[in-house]
Amino acid sequence: MYVALTLAYLLFPITFLPVLAFLLDVPLPQVGRIALQPAFLVVSFIAVITGYALHEMKRWGWYLLQLTQVLVVLLSGFVSYRHSQSHYPLIAFLVLVFMVWFAHNWISREVRVPYFMPQIPWWESNPKFRTQIPAQVIRQGGRPLEADIMDLSLAGCFIKCKPEFQENELIEIRCQLFERDWKCRGVVVWNTFGAVTHPRGIGVKIGAMDRGTRRVLKAATIKLSGISKLNRTGRYWLSTEEYNNVLAKLRSPLPRGDA
Repeated sequence: MYVALTLAYLLFPITFLPVLAFLLDVPLPQVGRIALQPAFLVVSFIAVITGYALHEMKRWGWYLLQLTQVLVVLLSGFVSYRHSQSHYPLIAFLVLVFMVWFAHNWISREVRVPYFMPQIPWWESNPKFRTQIPAQVIRQGGRPLEADIMDLSLAGCFIKCKPEFQENELIEIRCQLFERDWKCRGVVVWNTFGAVTHPRGIGVKIGAMDRGTRRVLKAATIKLSGISKLNRTGRYWLSTEEYNNVLAKLRSPLPRGDA
């Protein structure tokens, strides 16, 4: 559903005009005139940017989406008033409004942070980056437990592990971030017991860090961001050799001066 909504906004002129023509019974010559009107061009431009923001899950994309939906409703009302030949233009317009409302409501309810703090919508979260880092989780007074960090941000992470933890339990995390030793304290805020979308593990909110520890984490997230973008787009416009060279550079160890 999210992919479909993203494509609908990315291809707004192609997806919106047929819907208008069908629901409002707009003649084909009028559809062509609507497509050339400045108002439609402006709304289309904003909608395409919205589609990109949704695809990239940018935090500002949520607010741009709300603006786009208001503009789409206004544009639909104008077209319904000026060009519709439907016998029930008000009903057709209300159907369009319902479709816009459905998209807004579905995204606001369903699109959440994948692992860490799942009750938080993505536009209110810190950027998170997929990874798989071997780590050790240490409970208070316990022995180190082997685990894997599956995603990471400056605020928290998701750790794939088998043992069960209590919510609000304090833990210590130790791992290597691009060959730099890193450890911090955190609190368990969420448990998952395994599903199609979530492996078994815990969502952890990272606690206060000293300056050096935070610098290492920030430098690591910058590298993870670069790897994420490279995997998403670089393979399409870089040769295999160029792609491997850039990836090797991004995976290089963090310089010792970050601490």
